[in-house]
Amino acid sequence: MYGNGVLYFVDRDTSEPRFWVKGFYKRLIKTGNWQGEFDYGSLANGFTPDMEHEDLPDMKEPVFAAEMQNLAKVEGEYNVFIGDSYFEFWQYDTYAGADTFYKVFPNAHNLNLGLGGTRFVDWRKYIDKMSDMPCPKNIVINLGFNDIHSDKTAEQVYYDYTEIIVRLKELFPVAKILLLNVVAAPGFPAYFDEEARFNAMTAQTAAELGVRLIDVRSAIAAQQANMFYIDNDHINADGYKVVTAMLKDVL
Repeated sequence: MYGNGVLYFVDRDTSEPRFWVKGFYKRLIKTGNWQGEFDYGSLANGFTPDMEHEDLPDMKEPVFAAEMQNLAKVEGEYNVFIGDSYFEFWQYDTYAGADTFYKVFPNAHNLNLGLGGTRFVDWRKYIDKMSDMPCPKNIVINLGFNDIHSDKTAEQVYYDYTEIIVRLKELFPVAKILLLNVVAAPGFPAYFDEEARFNAMTAQTAAELGVRLIDVRSAIAAQQANMFYIDNDHINADGYKVVTAMLKDVL
């Protein structure tokens, strides 16, 4: 979705209308208010003006809570993966094929906290929820794609990125931090230049910030086979094989 839109929410069990949120959307992210006059007579059946909510609920909170339960299976030194759908969907064979995340990175030494659709700014609160975790050996980050695709500039995304790095170092001072750079998804060529600018910023300051950069953008672009799912947005099983090999070399 791009532009004026309405998201409707229904009860999970009964499908009864619960509430709705209007706004200006970029995909499923509300980036601003509805532009122009809203016609309340256009609401979907069963939805009324009094059901309007100003903001979207945090639909990723239950996902994060469920993923955090896997911390109980971790033994000794471990790696934690934080990021967007590229990490969340790695847990589903629809995208990753047979090599789903915990098959290639067993839960005993790895924790996947991927949350689809999230940006650096969204992870401020989730990182605070990680404060009681034992210090991981490595923190692997895959974020920035949704930030730029929400029409933020490379400079704005870089600012949010540095805030996250600082907070992670405060909580986990001896953990090593690895950043996967932003991949060029073929369905969104309009963002290639801004993604490249952001990637260049993170590369130039990686040593200064104590971050190891993993150049998955170049590695995936260099492949002859198609590395992307049918939506031309997310990587497919072959794409995950490339990422797996690169991370195993480092970890």
